[in-house]
Amino acid sequence: MNRSELIRRMARSAKISPSEARTVLDSFVGQVGQSLRQGESVKVGGLGTFKPGRRAPRRVLHPSSGEEVRIPGCTVARFVAGKRLRESIG
Repeated sequence: MNRSELIRRMARSAKISPSEARTVLDSFVGQVGQSLRQGESVKVGGLGTFKPGRRAPRRVLHPSSGEEVRIPGCTVARFVAGKRLRESIG
């Protein structure tokens, strides 16, 4: 399922317009992103927990030249599925 299909399904299920569903989804993603940038976890009951994670800097080889390239560390989003979500998947 892609973003557009998710928005259509949310709108149909909640009996709201696709525009309103898009606004809700955008707001949710924005708030989760803001919290993760601030180093906070976001726990959504039944869904799971979004946590900020840290990826360490590393060195890799450039595929064409074979030259060693340094990739800086960065913050990434981690997601741990909640019990209800895990159970619904089977």
